[in-house]
Amino acid sequence: MVVTEFERNEVDTVRLFANAEAMDLHLQGADRRSKAAYRFIEPTGVEIYGTPSAFAMEMLEKVAGSGIDVRVRPAFAGGFVRPQSG
Repeated sequence: MVVTEFERNEVDTVRLFANAEAMDLHLQGADRRSKAAYRFIEPTGVEIYGTPSAFAMEMLEKVAGSGIDVRVRPAFAGGFVRPQSG
């Protein structure tokens, strides 16, 4: 099935973290921020590439428990990041 923009609107957000500790810092207070954002969006899934910390896994288990699809992919198979220069 092909979904057109007239049938559904979706946005993918990509966040890059240097390491698990940086992701943990981002997750602190995420519950509060997410509740505010969910007034405007309906999250459908989260994908994590890399190995999250125990703290992050606890947060992801809460997310999964709310019915949002959570996938953790500890071994990333490929791809690259091009940071913007300037």
